[in-house]
Amino acid sequence: MIAEANGESACWRTIGVHGDGSCAELAQYVHCRNCPVHAQAGRRLLDRTPPVGYQESLAESMAAEPAPPARGTRAVLVFRIGEEWLAIDTPVIREVVSQRPGHSLPHHPEPAVDGLVNVRGTLEIAVSLQKLMGLDPAAPLTTGGDSGQRAVLSRTLVLSRQGETFACPVDEVAGIIALAPDDIGAVPVTVARAENRHVEGVIATERGPAGLIDPAKLFGELASRVFR
Repeated sequence: MIAEANGESACWRTIGVHGDGSCAELAQYVHCRNCPVHAQAGRRLLDRTPPVGYQESLAESMAAEPAPPARGTRAVLVFRIGEEWLAIDTPVIREVVSQRPGHSLPHHPEPAVDGLVNVRGTLEIAVSLQKLMGLDPAAPLTTGGDSGQRAVLSRTLVLSRQGETFACPVDEVAGIIALAPDDIGAVPVTVARAENRHVEGVIATERGPAGLIDPAKLFGELASRVFR
């Protein structure tokens, strides 16, 4: 072999497919991985004597107990209403569906109740979180074709807790992220918005800060205002 004659242990990097391709053996083997020289180099690599302490270090690594997950780690879904990013625990999310046409409930005293929507054959109460939480409405982001803007699709979150289910339209769903206790910051005392009564903290997401909704507080208010 040319590589052996030249004493080149890694000829594939100089005259082989990762070099200038001048190796005469390529006409027969097409690619260096099919060449015996490359196979011999691989065997030498696997048969080489391990460095001092390698086996002991590997044994300790394999015997070590895996680090336990942080206590209280939780998964939340991040979504947007108007210009506000919010998040809520995934256990209360039954499913995320496309927007549904609503059927009004005449004479219902709660302005946040949009009516009823059909979700897989079941009529669920549609509630506007934007109205319930006092959020400012805003036009949803749209795709700008070649402008580089991202496409945005509105969705409906079907929230369920302790037998109570509500369908809540949102302007955008970003996805699910995992949180550790230290990831949740306090709500700034300088912020005095209406939705703060539903929020237990602030988290960082790829889209910016998001208010973490307390499911117990949200469902408590939903029950008191929707079923009054």
